[in-house]
Amino acid sequence: MKKRILWIDDQIDNLKSLTLFLQNEGYEVVASSNGLDGLEKVKNEVFDLIILDQYMPGLDGIETLTLLKEYSTNIPVIMVTKSDDRDIIQNAISLKINDYLIKPINAIQLLTTIKRILENKKIISDSIGERYSNFLKKVEKSLNGEISLDSFFELHHISSSMNVILNEFLKKDIISLHEQTKENMNKVFCRFISKNYTNLLNDKNLTFSHRLFEHKVFPILKDGKSVTFILIDCMRYDQYLIFNSILSEYFRVKNDHYYSIIPTATPFSRNSIFSGFLPLEIYRIFPERWDFEDNLSQNQYEEEFIKSLAKKNGVETVHYSKVSTNEALSRYISNFSNLKNNRLNVLVINIMDIFTHIRSDSNILKDMLPDENSLLSFTGIWIKTSGILELVEKSIEFGNKVFITSDHGSIVSKNPIVLNTGKDVSINLKYKFGSSIDPQSKDLLIIEKPEDYGLPVQKPNDRWYITFGNGYFIYSTKLNQYKKEYYNTFQHGGISMEEMILPIGIVEGKYV
Repeated sequence: MKKRILWIDDQIDNLKSLTLFLQNEGYEVVASSNGLDGLEKVKNEVFDLIILDQYMPGLDGIETLTLLKEYSTNIPVIMVTKSDDRDIIQNAISLKINDYLIKPINAIQLLTTIKRILENKKIISDSIGERYSNFLKKVEKSLNGEISLDSFFELHHISSSMNVILNEFLKKDIISLHEQTKENMNKVFCRFISKNYTNLLNDKNLTFSHRLFEHKVFPILKDGKSVTFILIDCMRYDQYLIFNSILSEYFRVKNDHYYSIIPTATPFSRNSIFSGFLPLEIYRIFPERWDFEDNLSQNQYEEEFIKSLAKKNGVETVHYSKVSTNEALSRYISNFSNLKNNRLNVLVINIMDIFTHIRSDSNILKDMLPDENSLLSFTGIWIKTSGILELVEKSIEFGNKVFITSDHGSIVSKNPIVLNTGKDVSINLKYKFGSSIDPQSKDLLIIEKPEDYGLPVQKPNDRWYITFGNGYFIYSTKLNQYKKEYYNTFQHGGISMEEMILPIGIVEGKYV
């Protein structure tokens, strides 16, 4: 079926060469000589695109556009105007035109603009197969060559970008292939981490959780800038790419990355971020601040940790806050003007983490959000409705740089790992510590010397056990119950690219 274009111009009879050109290119062009007639046609017919001239008697282009947007916000519009009409162009952009053309109209430029608007998605969709084939070649070449932590980041960045593209275009056959590709990549990544983690952790040039402020935040502060530090708990790299695409419409964003320590869980990763220490160092320096039994209490000292770390680095005025609902986030934003004189404002947003946990416990949410693709869609909706963009805007107005990151990611649980255990084990699904654990699988890292990994132990003979990839621990005592209950849930704490490789966005105004 031909795409239908409505061209509204009081001099439409003088544009027959262009309308004929478009017809020869396969488009149906309907002519209208004034705004009112064009509006009537839009109400009674279906169009894929509108070309609208600004200078017409009666309703001009902007007036017509305003009424068009009241009637239908979905039809793309190209505005035609003069080169010196800057105010007109600005007004048209504010009314969300899709593009504008300057008179005299060039036929090739017109065709290119129309194709970009009407066929952009089809062109991208048609090219996905070829792009994915090139991605697979890059994966194969990288995994068969000399690999490093940063080469895994490059692969994960491209893979996460593919997640976003496939989510938008719903290429089910490629989505299935991509799941298998990610699983294979994670197998190599997990072997790499298992073999090299302690050396990587000791490499002071690599940014792990405990070096995040030292490497990425304090240099900004020491350069004289104030910082709004926003940590979105449990935000994956692909979710950040959704966030970044929205941010980039309004702000200048510099992208970076870092790596979570293991276990990739809040008590470990976030305490390390804010204290600047590995968990073992926290346990030795602040033994009263570490509770092996109660995960919920292990992050109650974050404010104390970050203020102490900031003070050591010459930053005195620090404010810390944590929110777990959109309502609490709105209150924080409303009060933000009272915080504008601080050198460092830290905000932890727990909403994403809480949501993934609630989804695990709700069959209704599992049905509504069955997979990673649905999580990405939810992310875009939450970012647009939560008020976080307003917080970024206010921070920049106050002269702050905005630092956006996560403490760990998450992965969908697919591979149950059976444990035979005694009673002295931790309760987490992706990692365990204890002295009487017998895993019935090799898809995990067994840590016999926790101190080499920067991890404390409760008893001298305790070991740590951390799952690979999409694995999760279940007990042999209630095998089928646990397997069913936690299968296809988002979990974190283990070793995978999704859990360990994390985004950083440094945001400032577009015109600084």
